[in-house]
Amino acid sequence: MAKCFFANKKVGYHTSSNPNLIGLRTSSSHARNQVDSSWDDLHDFTILKEWKSPFKQQNGHHHTIKEDIQLLRDMNSQYHQPRLFTLPMKKGEEAQNCVKFETHKSNYLVELIEGILPKEIIQGSKILVKMTESSFPNIIFINFSTAVKAYQADQFMQQWNEYTPPTNKIKSTLIKKSLDPLYTITHDSIESLPEYPVPKNITVITNEKEVESKTIELLLDGEKPMDIQLLSKIELGMDFDWYHKNITSDEQTFYVLTLCNDDNCVVYNLESIGCLPPILEQIISSRTIVKVGYNHKMESTKFEKQFNVKLNAYDDLSKTPIVMRSKPKTLRSVAGLFLKQKIPKSEVHRYSTSLSSLFTDKKIQHYAQKAHCAKTLYYVLESDKVDFQLRFEEGDHLIDYIEDD
Repeated sequence: MAKCFFANKKVGYHTSSNPNLIGLRTSSSHARNQVDSSWDDLHDFTILKEWKSPFKQQNGHHHTIKEDIQLLRDMNSQYHQPRLFTLPMKKGEEAQNCVKFETHKSNYLVELIEGILPKEIIQGSKILVKMTESSFPNIIFINFSTAVKAYQADQFMQQWNEYTPPTNKIKSTLIKKSLDPLYTITHDSIESLPEYPVPKNITVITNEKEVESKTIELLLDGEKPMDIQLLSKIELGMDFDWYHKNITSDEQTFYVLTLCNDDNCVVYNLESIGCLPPILEQIISSRTIVKVGYNHKMESTKFEKQFNVKLNAYDDLSKTPIVMRSKPKTLRSVAGLFLKQKIPKSEVHRYSTSLSSLFTDKKIQHYAQKAHCAKTLYYVLESDKVDFQLRFEEGDHLIDYIEDD
């Protein structure tokens, strides 16, 4: 897994008891008391609704950034401006519980952040300078002391921006890959666990003529996909895998699709079937049939492209808050963490010239185990608690945050 390295310097923070300085962060002493009691790592983070921007209008005039900085200094004679950080000659500290802050309107970003964020959040943090952005003092990275405080800082800054003139906004980006995990497991611990049981009823389909009747009978309780409503609560574990059809090509070809309910697993040999049959297209695109899977390295997007189908009602476990706070983040590791069972490893020869080697009894069992495990985890992960609801957002897929075992 690629790592980003930074150089570091400790962040200074306010120690003054000046009530005017306190007023910079909250609109009232009551709100300030709320801050003191709520910035606790053991509690869920909540935005203070009473909090307003410190940079208010005076006589209809919005302060400029320079005026804001002067306002900060004038309101607290004991304010200590931290020395501007300098870029070291070699790589420094790795990003950890890190938030990126940027503004293209001011070079006083350090002072602004110190004036905006509550001391309880910023205390113990470190300023980092990203090596590739050393010439931009209006872009900084800060390592916070805990993952919760990094999340709080990002949320607080977003709330601050809602009450701030556009010219004064400070963009914040939580570096999710840098967060300390809440749940961890080692390779040796996984290996010591019992194996996830092989589903009892596995059906392999290789003929298109069998697809519709077997699918309706084994997976859909006798109903056609178009007739299924959300109240029917049809939830299917889903998994797929790919290989390179041509030894000289890097193009991925999905050759197997596996769907499971509580009682049955159906393994579809898509290469032998020769297409994605209509009933499978209907299941995949259905908004009333829930599909549960583990979208390792954005493979569902590639699957959609190959078969020109839209995957709807898909619950991707790899993007859930609890998995995003776990390490490693592979399906095998998550099964070890929350089911206390291991999915056996099964090597897939991506350049295999023999399709039969991809459908041995052992591999068929492996496909069924993965799909069935995803469905089992679907219920388990809903009951486990996280310290904050980290969400997967657009653009996060640009970072391959799922590590290999």
